[in-house]
Amino acid sequence: MTHNMKTRRRVLPLLLTIIAVSSALPQFSVNSVSVSVGAIRSLGIEGREYKYVAYPEVQLGGECLLPFLGWSAYWGYWDDGVEHTDISDQIAVSTHGHIVGARIAFFPKLAMEQWPLPIALFGGLAHQFISYKIIEGYYPALFTPFGAGGSNTAEFGLRVYAALFKTVELRAEAEQYVGLENEDFRWRQPDRRAFKLGVAYMFQ
Repeated sequence: MTHNMKTRRRVLPLLLTIIAVSSALPQFSVNSVSVSVGAIRSLGIEGREYKYVAYPEVQLGGECLLPFLGWSAYWGYWDDGVEHTDISDQIAVSTHGHIVGARIAFFPKLAMEQWPLPIALFGGLAHQFISYKIIEGYYPALFTPFGAGGSNTAEFGLRVYAALFKTVELRAEAEQYVGLENEDFRWRQPDRRAFKLGVAYMFQ
């Protein structure tokens, strides 16, 4: 059984359970969909340096249990765009991946009337589906030309938001991912973070 198949068997039942439980909650609602574009720190594989690459994300969200708590589920994609290396005796590795996760957000302004800033503090869990391809140079025996793996991560971050119209909201988000387990060195998530600007449509 491949790593991806094992990962799906772990992740899918968890997501289905979360959806089923959430749907049964009396104060669970869906009230927004958003699209964001930003940058995420890519992976460093076998001596490669990290860099920031384009990161689009789609997010669905709503109220969760209390008026000042929100939930969201999201999908994002990144590709480091590496095509070759200019350094002799070094391999060129191209990586890309999908990130699927869920977050719970706390809105201080909705919990405390005197709170002055329109911000949200959020945390959550995500699974990062990662693929790599060696496109140039000699590679050691422990590498294969193509590979895929995954990483379970926790995340926490900050959102700043502002209503543009009654149904349109502008958002800026910064988040940090943290690995949850001892992982193969190819899929580690040290210091991985993302910065995004987006727009959300708020349902009436």
